[in-house]
Amino acid sequence: NIGPVSVVLIILAIALIGGFGISRLCKMAKIPYVTGYIILGILLGPSVLSVIPEYMLTGISNGEILVDGNMIDFSFAGLSFVGDLCMGFIAYSIGKFFKFEKLKKAGGKTLIVTILTSIAVGVVVGGLTYLVYGVIFNEPYNLAPAFIIGTTAIAISPTATSSIIRQYRAKGSYVEKLFLIILCADVIAILAFTIIIGVVASTDVGTSLNGWEVLWSASKPFLYTIGLMFVGVFFGWILSLLNNYKRTNDSRIILVIGFI
Repeated sequence: NIGPVSVVLIILAIALIGGFGISRLCKMAKIPYVTGYIILGILLGPSVLSVIPEYMLTGISNGEILVDGNMIDFSFAGLSFVGDLCMGFIAYSIGKFFKFEKLKKAGGKTLIVTILTSIAVGVVVGGLTYLVYGVIFNEPYNLAPAFIIGTTAIAISPTATSSIIRQYRAKGSYVEKLFLIILCADVIAILAFTIIIGVVASTDVGTSLNGWEVLWSASKPFLYTIGLMFVGVFFGWILSLLNNYKRTNDSRIILVIGFI
């Protein structure tokens, strides 16, 4: 028997080596690497070959294990931290394009197009979800998944976009504007999602809540998100003070990874 840490390391090794191999095939086929990564993930995941079992992806909470004749409660994070860590690095790399002078240079047209596109995507996807759940399958409470899926669809994947841009080494004003659109769309998606989740959660609690309690339950995720944005700005400001030109490259890497 091997421990869970060894299992995590072995699976990470398989994913990394497999990703390297699939990228060589994608290069020969002249397709984006991220397409190969998605295909590899499907093949190795629990849906096909199950090389990476589902519990390793989602983790285990409130589990029980038999030790010396006694049942002991335990939890296991699995590989769930990898996605959060990767998104932290991706968000940091994209964040360098989020500068007020670039926003000003792009003009209000970019922001207006992003907002209108986000609203259109959310309405179309949410409307189709409502149509499928409510009309075709005649499911009750179909507005909740329609709202949630509609707001989720607004988000643009920075992972795929940044991977393709890095692969083809694209540069220029169009790339910078594209990252600004991704940032603005994802901010809109996060804020809209937190509001919708708060509203859905408050309506699912029951009728025992008064108006102010429902309002607070609906607005709490939104306020938390705004607060965490300020926390991120604060840590970014501290990092900018510490990560100056006097530091060595090793020190800069340590500071950046630590703050992410």
